[in-house]
Amino acid sequence: MADASGTLTLQFGTATYESASWDSTSQTGAGVSVRVDRLQPSVLYTATPVCSGATTGSYGLQTGTPGQMQPRCTTAFPYTVRQLPVGNFESIAATGTLINAGADTALNTVTLTNPIQYFGAMSTSLTVSSNGVLSTIPFTASTATNKSAASTSLPVGTIAPFWDDLTATPGTGVGCYWQAKDPDGTPASGDEYTIVSWEGYKTVSSATGLLNFQVKFFANGNIEYHYGAMNPGTTGAAHQGSGATTWLEDPTGKSALAVNVNSLTPGIAPSSAWRFTYAP
Repeated sequence: MADASGTLTLQFGTATYESASWDSTSQTGAGVSVRVDRLQPSVLYTATPVCSGATTGSYGLQTGTPGQMQPRCTTAFPYTVRQLPVGNFESIAATGTLINAGADTALNTVTLTNPIQYFGAMSTSLTVSSNGVLSTIPFTASTATNKSAASTSLPVGTIAPFWDDLTATPGTGVGCYWQAKDPDGTPASGDEYTIVSWEGYKTVSSATGLLNFQVKFFANGNIEYHYGAMNPGTTGAAHQGSGATTWLEDPTGKSALAVNVNSLTPGIAPSSAWRFTYAP
């Protein structure tokens, strides 16, 4: 377009999808190119992100040089999330490596045999909390209180299948475990995945709850949360996630893709699962 100012409107049928305007302040050269990216509705941002290049002032509305494609907004979240039809919780209490036997508010460092991928970066080390959260970024901060909004305070880059103030009574089959799996037995064939599993936990507010949940890291970068028995305790609906955070947080702490945060909508159900698909 050769106009020094103007408006470009994108429509689907008669419905307006987005409208971008520019003038001599936002576009000083001859002509303009416009790119539109939308905020993901399930992503929680600490502040309105700013895209690279000249912008019109709103997220995702970028003006640039004619004939050159503007880059994707650098703050776009590289995962999408959806609920799977059924869960596939795999207990690894008998086969996995014990991380923690159920101590309250325990932090452990796990060195993995196979690297896992998170936000495109490979890692062989995890900091795992007994409170249902882990990160590829080391931290020593308490995790007794779950985040309800993404933030740069530690722990950051949190991978949280069920982050709440949890505890467990040590016993057979109780604890946090990890295990690397290779279904076809052929190394590097692409079907490998790593599980971190919390088994036999309960919320501190409940005397009798029984929570079983896990994270699965797949070779293609996808991440899944699976839930087994999530039995109610003596207090409220904590087993359904009323006081828990379930999300992926980006390594900078500026955004998080949430399934559930301190809510029963949608809440966390037994035998359910959620998949975060890596789509950079």
